[in-house]
Amino acid sequence: MQNPKIQKYLQHRSNEVNRAFTVTKNNYVRRQQVLSQALVDSGKIKDAAPFEQLIGKATGQFVETHLHGNLNDMQKSEKLDEIKRLKTLQEERLKIASDK
Repeated sequence: MQNPKIQKYLQHRSNEVNRAFTVTKNNYVRRQQVLSQALVDSGKIKDAAPFEQLIGKATGQFVETHLHGNLNDMQKSEKLDEIKRLKTLQEERLKIASDK
């Protein structure tokens, strides 16, 4: 174990193992695909839906928009203006995503 060549080899292998477990977008998507496919293969197609949704989100196919506030406090015209603003924002996001 004190041999420098052995130590270097062990360090190299340790780095490879750690790199394999690093969470990256590709690793994450692949894991979700494996879990989803396992459920489909076992006949639990409905249970696979959440994994499919996570895959879509991770690959940029789905975008969630969360609104915070009380819609009851807004006038109808303000609500319509906010809907228009959100639609424009979504169109811009889709254009950027499609350009990539």
